[in-house]
Amino acid sequence: MAQTGNPVPLLPATGLSDGSYCSVASVIKFRVDQAGLETVDTEALQRHIRHLLDAGIAGFVLPGPSASGIGESSHRFRDEIIGAVASVTAKYNLLPDRSFKIPIIVPCGPCGDGVSGLDETILQSRWAMLYGATHCLVHPPAHLAKTQVACYFYEVTSRAGIPVVLCDNQQFSPGTPGLSSDTIVDIVDQCRSNFAGMILVGHDAGKIGRVVRGVRAKTRRGRVWIATSGSTDRTVSGLVLGANAVVSEMANLVPRTYVRIRNLWVSGDHDEATRVQSDLALAETWLERNLGEREGIMGAMPLFHGDEELTESSEVGQVLSLERKLQKGGGVLLY
Repeated sequence: MAQTGNPVPLLPATGLSDGSYCSVASVIKFRVDQAGLETVDTEALQRHIRHLLDAGIAGFVLPGPSASGIGESSHRFRDEIIGAVASVTAKYNLLPDRSFKIPIIVPCGPCGDGVSGLDETILQSRWAMLYGATHCLVHPPAHLAKTQVACYFYEVTSRAGIPVVLCDNQQFSPGTPGLSSDTIVDIVDQCRSNFAGMILVGHDAGKIGRVVRGVRAKTRRGRVWIATSGSTDRTVSGLVLGANAVVSEMANLVPRTYVRIRNLWVSGDHDEATRVQSDLALAETWLERNLGEREGIMGAMPLFHGDEELTESSEVGQVLSLERKLQKGGGVLLY
């Protein structure tokens, strides 16, 4: 259980640390039990979670702000997944060098399964807490007017069982441009007691910069946790603009490489961080071009951790080579 990500202490009252986070929905496997019922392959999931933690991943987003996943599955699957992840992180939380509780961020309400009712969102957050989630990820319902969004989040943060993370992602509200930077600042300003931070998915640099400056200059809050998510080639740009954390699905494949990008940037080696990001972005593009959306990250897992592993000099091979160099103690067969 060696920790290699150099985690930092908790931010006050948020329970969210700076660092590299992983969206794990795309690697969740299912199997059929002896009774013929489909169930989550918890052994494979827990093995994968341990691998990510040993690589330095700071926390998890279930299912993740940029992918469909357990939020669209039954509540039974959702509870199984949360419980499986929480049982692993609970053991890591007891390690002597652990200075913070590993965050498990779970979608509740419209960010997860399209439910727009306030009461249902609150109920989901409380159930998630019972199964081990530390934070709930909430996207504003698409039907609300801009003037109503801050009030909605005020109600959610006042009644949710766990701290709330705002998710601003256009894919959950088709046909709309997402929240404006001013609206996000208003939400942070009004929702103080139980508001943990936000994940900004796929936004351009201008909006991220406006949000970061606005939240930290115009609100009465102290330091607010802000994470960016999206394609790999946006990782460094989020850090440049002041994001505390980054969220990625590619971290499932090469967690040490992904953690290294942020660590290099924080340590001041900006040129090397940019170079590693470029290599990883090329590998991501290759996977998208050759596997497509249907296969996704799950389809790529055998390339990195199974019999179909790529060793030739290619975009993927270069990143795989770096991951091996960073990994200590030999390879880990995940699936």
